[in-house]
Amino acid sequence: MRLVDDRERRARLATRHGLHPAHRTSDPVTAARSVVCLHATEAATVHLAVGARTSGVTPFAVDEAMYTERSLVKQLAMRRTLFAFPRDLLPAALGVAVGRIAPEQRRLVSRDAARHGVADDGDAWLDAAGAAVLAQLSGGGAMSAKELREALPELAGAITVNEDKRYGGTFNLAPRVLGWLGAEGKITRGPNAGHWLRVQPRQGRALPRPPKGKGPLRGPPLRRARAGGLASTASSPLSPRSLFWKWCRSANRHFAHLGPSSLRTPSR
Repeated sequence: MRLVDDRERRARLATRHGLHPAHRTSDPVTAARSVVCLHATEAATVHLAVGARTSGVTPFAVDEAMYTERSLVKQLAMRRTLFAFPRDLLPAALGVAVGRIAPEQRRLVSRDAARHGVADDGDAWLDAAGAAVLAQLSGGGAMSAKELREALPELAGAITVNEDKRYGGTFNLAPRVLGWLGAEGKITRGPNAGHWLRVQPRQGRALPRPPKGKGPLRGPPLRRARAGGLASTASSPLSPRSLFWKWCRSANRHFAHLGPSSLRTPSR
Protein backbone atom coordinates (compact mmCIF):
# COMPACT_ATOMS: atom_id res chain seq x y z
CA MET A 1 0.00 0.00 0.00
CA ARG A 2 1.37 3.41 -0.99
CA LEU A 3 2.04 5.90 1.80
CA VAL A 4 0.16 9.20 1.59
CA ASP A 5 2.35 11.82 3.25
CA ASP A 6 1.21 15.07 4.86
CA ARG A 7 1.83 17.14 1.74
CA GLU A 8 -0.32 14.93 -0.45
CA ARG A 9 -2.97 14.65 2.25
CA ARG A 10 -3.24 18.45 2.45
CA ALA A 11 -3.52 18.68 -1.33
CA ARG A 12 -6.25 16.06 -1.38
CA LEU A 13 -8.14 17.84 1.40
CA ALA A 14 -7.99 21.17 -0.42
CA THR A 15 -9.32 19.49 -3.56
CA ARG A 16 -12.03 17.36 -2.02
CA HIS A 17 -13.21 20.06 0.39
CA GLY A 18 -13.59 22.62 -2.37
CA LEU A 19 -11.03 24.98 -0.84
CA HIS A 20 -8.67 25.16 -3.83
CA PRO A 21 -9.75 27.93 -6.25
CA ALA A 22 -9.72 25.46 -9.14
CA HIS A 23 -11.98 22.99 -7.33
CA ARG A 24 -14.84 25.10 -5.98
CA THR A 25 -18.21 23.40 -5.58
CA SER A 26 -21.33 24.61 -7.38
CA ASP A 27 -24.02 24.88 -4.69
CA PRO A 28 -24.64 24.67 -0.92
CA VAL A 29 -25.46 20.96 -0.90
CA THR A 30 -22.33 19.98 -2.81
CA ALA A 31 -20.28 22.18 -0.50
CA ALA A 32 -21.71 20.40 2.54
CA ARG A 33 -21.23 16.98 0.97
CA SER A 34 -17.55 17.74 0.34
CA VAL A 35 -16.98 17.67 4.12
CA VAL A 36 -19.98 15.40 4.97
CA CYS A 37 -21.83 18.17 6.86
CA LEU A 38 -21.33 21.77 7.97
CA HIS A 39 -21.08 23.09 11.52
CA ALA A 40 -24.26 25.04 12.20
CA THR A 41 -24.37 26.08 15.87
CA GLU A 42 -23.76 29.71 14.92
CA ALA A 43 -26.15 30.90 12.25
CA ALA A 44 -23.41 32.38 10.07
CA THR A 45 -21.13 29.35 10.01
CA VAL A 46 -23.11 27.51 7.33
CA HIS A 47 -23.10 30.55 5.05
CA LEU A 48 -19.38 31.18 5.61
CA ALA A 49 -18.44 27.53 5.07
CA VAL A 50 -20.43 27.45 1.83
CA GLY A 51 -18.89 30.76 0.76
CA ALA A 52 -15.39 29.35 1.28
CA ARG A 53 -16.14 26.41 -1.02
CA THR A 54 -18.22 27.98 -3.80
CA SER A 55 -18.12 30.91 -6.21
CA GLY A 56 -21.10 33.21 -6.60
CA VAL A 57 -23.40 31.47 -4.11
CA THR A 58 -25.21 34.09 -2.00
CA PRO A 59 -26.41 33.86 1.61
CA PHE A 60 -29.94 33.93 0.19
CA ALA A 61 -29.21 30.77 -1.80
CA VAL A 62 -27.96 29.06 1.36
CA ASP A 63 -31.18 30.02 3.17
CA GLU A 64 -33.18 28.67 0.24
CA ALA A 65 -31.41 25.32 0.49
CA MET A 66 -31.96 25.08 4.26
CA TYR A 67 -35.45 26.50 4.72
CA THR A 68 -37.31 26.31 1.38
CA GLU A 69 -35.92 23.35 -0.56
CA ARG A 70 -34.83 21.53 2.62
CA SER A 71 -31.95 19.99 0.68
CA LEU A 72 -29.80 20.91 3.71
CA VAL A 73 -31.27 20.14 7.13
CA LYS A 74 -29.95 21.22 10.51
CA GLN A 75 -29.80 18.38 13.04
CA LEU A 76 -28.21 17.81 16.44
CA ALA A 77 -25.54 15.14 16.14
CA MET A 78 -22.09 14.42 17.58
CA ARG A 79 -21.51 15.96 21.04
CA ARG A 80 -24.95 17.68 20.88
CA THR A 81 -23.58 19.96 18.17
CA LEU A 82 -25.83 21.32 15.43
CA PHE A 83 -24.79 20.42 11.87
CA ALA A 84 -26.31 21.07 8.45
CA PHE A 85 -26.58 17.73 6.63
CA PRO A 86 -27.38 16.96 3.01
CA ARG A 87 -30.84 15.48 3.14
CA ASP A 88 -29.79 11.96 2.18
CA LEU A 89 -27.39 11.80 5.16
CA LEU A 90 -30.04 12.91 7.64
CA PRO A 91 -31.21 9.36 8.52
CA ALA A 92 -27.69 8.44 9.69
CA ALA A 93 -27.56 11.57 11.85
CA LEU A 94 -31.00 10.82 13.25
CA GLY A 95 -30.01 7.27 14.12
CA VAL A 96 -27.27 8.56 16.40
CA ALA A 97 -29.33 11.44 17.80
CA VAL A 98 -32.42 9.38 18.59
CA GLY A 99 -30.44 6.41 19.86
CA ARG A 100 -27.96 8.22 22.06
CA ILE A 101 -28.41 11.98 22.44
CA ALA A 102 -32.18 12.16 22.95
CA PRO A 103 -32.36 9.68 25.88
CA GLU A 104 -29.57 11.51 27.70
CA GLN A 105 -31.21 14.90 27.14
CA ARG A 106 -34.52 13.54 28.36
CA ARG A 107 -32.88 12.26 31.53
CA LEU A 108 -31.11 15.56 32.24
CA VAL A 109 -34.04 17.88 31.53
CA SER A 110 -36.56 15.83 33.49
CA ARG A 111 -34.09 15.51 36.36
CA ASP A 112 -33.54 19.26 36.53
CA ALA A 113 -37.27 20.00 36.30
CA ALA A 114 -37.87 17.83 39.36
CA ARG A 115 -34.72 18.86 41.24
CA HIS A 116 -35.45 22.59 40.94
CA GLY A 117 -39.14 22.40 41.79
CA VAL A 118 -40.55 23.03 38.33
CA ALA A 119 -42.62 19.84 38.70
CA ASP A 120 -42.88 16.92 41.08
CA ASP A 121 -42.65 14.48 38.20
CA GLY A 122 -40.01 15.65 35.73
CA ASP A 123 -40.80 13.00 33.13
CA ALA A 124 -44.50 13.86 33.10
CA TRP A 125 -43.70 17.58 32.86
CA LEU A 126 -41.37 16.99 29.92
CA ASP A 127 -43.92 14.83 28.10
CA ALA A 128 -46.59 17.51 28.54
CA ALA A 129 -44.24 20.29 27.44
CA GLY A 130 -43.11 18.34 24.38
CA ALA A 131 -46.67 17.49 23.36
CA ALA A 132 -47.69 21.14 23.71
CA VAL A 133 -44.84 22.27 21.47
CA LEU A 134 -45.69 19.72 18.77
CA ALA A 135 -49.36 20.72 18.87
CA GLN A 136 -48.45 24.42 18.62
CA LEU A 137 -46.23 23.79 15.59
CA SER A 138 -48.63 21.36 13.92
CA GLY A 139 -49.85 24.05 11.54
CA GLY A 140 -46.49 24.11 9.82
CA GLY A 141 -45.28 27.48 11.03
CA ALA A 142 -42.02 28.27 12.80
CA MET A 143 -41.64 29.93 16.21
CA SER A 144 -38.76 30.95 18.44
CA ALA A 145 -38.21 29.54 21.92
CA LYS A 146 -39.42 32.85 23.40
CA GLU A 147 -42.59 32.83 21.30
CA LEU A 148 -43.33 29.25 22.27
CA ARG A 149 -42.71 29.94 25.95
CA GLU A 150 -45.06 32.92 25.89
CA ALA A 151 -47.76 30.92 24.11
CA LEU A 152 -47.55 27.70 26.12
CA PRO A 153 -47.94 27.54 29.91
CA GLU A 154 -46.61 23.96 29.73
CA LEU A 155 -43.18 25.39 28.87
CA ALA A 156 -43.05 27.65 31.92
CA GLY A 157 -40.18 26.80 34.22
CA ALA A 158 -36.68 27.99 35.01
CA ILE A 159 -33.77 26.74 37.07
CA THR A 160 -31.06 28.63 38.95
CA VAL A 161 -27.59 27.09 38.88
CA ASN A 162 -24.00 28.04 39.74
CA GLU A 163 -24.92 31.41 41.21
CA ASP A 164 -21.36 31.92 42.42
CA LYS A 165 -19.95 31.48 38.91
CA ARG A 166 -19.75 33.94 36.03
CA TYR A 167 -21.58 31.48 33.81
CA GLY A 168 -24.29 30.80 36.39
CA GLY A 169 -27.73 32.32 36.72
CA THR A 170 -31.38 31.57 36.06
CA PHE A 171 -32.23 29.82 32.80
CA ASN A 172 -35.51 28.87 31.17
CA LEU A 173 -35.99 25.18 30.44
CA ALA A 174 -37.84 25.84 27.17
CA PRO A 175 -34.70 25.85 24.94
CA ARG A 176 -33.64 22.54 26.44
CA VAL A 177 -37.06 21.03 25.75
CA LEU A 178 -36.69 22.13 22.13
CA GLY A 179 -33.21 20.62 22.04
CA TRP A 180 -34.60 17.30 23.24
CA LEU A 181 -37.37 17.38 20.62
CA GLY A 182 -34.76 18.19 17.97
CA ALA A 183 -32.64 15.23 19.02
CA GLU A 184 -35.77 13.07 18.75
CA GLY A 185 -36.17 14.27 15.16
CA LYS A 186 -39.62 15.69 15.94
CA ILE A 187 -38.80 19.31 15.16
CA THR A 188 -36.17 20.99 13.00
CA ARG A 189 -34.59 24.43 12.88
CA GLY A 190 -36.56 26.99 10.94
CA PRO A 191 -35.29 30.25 9.43
CA ASN A 192 -33.61 32.87 11.56
CA ALA A 193 -35.85 35.65 12.81
CA GLY A 194 -33.25 38.23 11.78
CA HIS A 195 -30.20 38.72 9.58
CA TRP A 196 -28.24 35.61 8.60
CA LEU A 197 -25.34 36.79 10.78
CA ARG A 198 -27.47 36.74 13.94
CA VAL A 199 -28.49 33.72 16.01
CA GLN A 200 -32.28 33.98 16.33
CA PRO A 201 -33.49 30.48 15.50
CA ARG A 202 -37.07 29.43 15.07
CA GLN A 203 -38.30 25.88 15.38
CA GLY A 204 -40.29 24.09 12.69
CA ARG A 205 -42.60 21.12 13.14
CA ALA A 206 -41.39 17.61 12.38
CA LEU A 207 -39.06 16.50 9.61
CA PRO A 208 -39.08 17.97 6.11
CA ARG A 209 -41.35 16.08 3.77
CA PRO A 210 -39.62 13.25 1.92
CA PRO A 211 -39.66 12.95 -1.87
CA LYS A 212 -42.92 11.55 -3.21
CA GLY A 213 -43.22 7.81 -2.69
CA LYS A 214 -40.09 7.57 -0.53
CA GLY A 215 -41.87 7.35 2.86
CA PRO A 216 -40.94 9.22 6.05
CA LEU A 217 -37.36 9.89 7.06
CA ARG A 218 -36.33 7.66 9.94
CA GLY A 219 -33.04 7.01 11.64
CA PRO A 220 -31.54 3.52 11.30
CA PRO A 221 -30.43 1.51 14.34
CA LEU A 222 -27.61 3.17 16.25
CA ARG A 223 -24.85 0.77 15.12
CA ARG A 224 -25.81 1.11 11.45
CA ALA A 225 -26.13 4.89 11.78
CA ARG A 226 -22.59 5.15 13.16
CA ALA A 227 -21.24 2.94 10.41
CA GLY A 228 -23.11 4.95 7.76
CA GLY A 229 -21.63 8.17 9.06
CA LEU A 230 -18.17 6.67 9.02
CA ALA A 231 -18.64 5.47 5.46
CA SER A 232 -19.19 9.09 4.42
CA THR A 233 -15.72 10.04 5.62
CA ALA A 234 -13.75 6.85 5.19
CA SER A 235 -12.78 7.64 1.60
CA SER A 236 -11.39 11.05 2.56
CA PRO A 237 -7.62 11.60 2.87
CA LEU A 238 -7.80 11.90 6.65
CA SER A 239 -5.43 9.92 8.80
CA PRO A 240 -6.89 7.14 10.98
CA ARG A 241 -6.13 9.30 13.99
CA SER A 242 -8.19 12.17 12.55
CA LEU A 243 -11.07 9.84 11.75
CA PHE A 244 -10.93 8.42 15.25
CA TRP A 245 -11.30 11.91 16.77
CA LYS A 246 -13.85 13.07 14.20
CA TRP A 247 -16.28 10.38 15.16
CA CYS A 248 -15.80 10.82 18.88
CA ARG A 249 -14.09 7.56 19.71
CA SER A 250 -16.85 5.39 18.28
CA ALA A 251 -14.98 4.88 15.00
CA ASN A 252 -12.64 2.21 16.31
CA ARG A 253 -15.54 -0.04 17.24
CA HIS A 254 -17.26 0.27 13.88
CA PHE A 255 -14.55 0.15 11.21
CA ALA A 256 -15.18 -3.59 10.89
CA HIS A 257 -18.69 -2.92 9.52
CA LEU A 258 -17.37 -0.90 6.58
CA GLY A 259 -15.20 -3.49 4.89
CA PRO A 260 -11.61 -2.96 3.69
CA SER A 261 -12.55 -1.53 0.28
CA SER A 262 -14.18 1.49 1.94
CA LEU A 263 -11.00 2.33 3.79
CA ARG A 264 -8.30 1.98 1.17
CA THR A 265 -6.38 5.08 0.15
CA PRO A 266 -7.17 6.05 -3.46
CA SER A 267 -4.18 6.24 -5.80
CA ARG A 268 -3.55 8.93 -8.40
